[in-house]
Amino acid sequence: MKKLLYPLMLAALLAGSAQAQILYNWWGLDAYTTLTYTETSVNVPTGYWNGGYPYYWGGFNWTANQGWWYPLTDPGVSPYVSRYGLGWDGYVPWYGFTDWYDYTYSSLTAQTVYTWSWYVVHPDRWCVLDVYTGVNGTQAIPFDLSIESSVTWSTHYWSVNGGQITGQFSDVEWVTASTSAITDWLTGKGAGTDDIETILASQMVKDSIANNDNGNGDKVDGFQCVPIPEPATFGLLALGGLALAACRRRSE
Repeated sequence: MKKLLYPLMLAALLAGSAQAQILYNWWGLDAYTTLTYTETSVNVPTGYWNGGYPYYWGGFNWTANQGWWYPLTDPGVSPYVSRYGLGWDGYVPWYGFTDWYDYTYSSLTAQTVYTWSWYVVHPDRWCVLDVYTGVNGTQAIPFDLSIESSVTWSTHYWSVNGGQITGQFSDVEWVTASTSAITDWLTGKGAGTDDIETILASQMVKDSIANNDNGNGDKVDGFQCVPIPEPATFGLLALGGLALAACRRRSE
């Protein structure tokens, strides 16, 4: 048995090492809420659980992909899936990224808010970027400036793989929907040139800028991010399906 197991472990380690050198970044499936007048803090789940079984965390029962428009065959699927290529692609060291935020809203005008998530897994940086925009039925659009005084975002919590590590996002910051303003914000957060170029080239960001008079208007998007520390246990997840299955068996 040992003779069989050791080659499998070595092959898995080599595969994990190769995977770790790849930069992964993509917009995750879109989550949304409709802001309505409330003086009481409202809690909104925005993360995902990609495991094959439910997990209770942060006050929510995170069934597979809960909080996201998925699968794409669901009759309630988001109208933005095709335009923005939304989905959950490829390898990622966390099979569950559960997050949730609270808000209060003082306006009597309802406001739909989409939360778009950008995930980066890189040998020297792991992070998640959330961008908040409005929508018009076909595209992402920036918010009028009145949103700044109408909504209060309180603490935004996150956890990886059912509480393996936990933390809080930075506060939401309002950024003018323009190439220069978004570049400045991302640069200030330590984003690499490759990340910035890819984010600006994404259709969602391009639409937001275009719907702000091609970046010449004063409308804004909400930006927040969080660096994800890499715990030693994440190395085990790179061993492939065998290690992931074993991890799940231990947790059940």
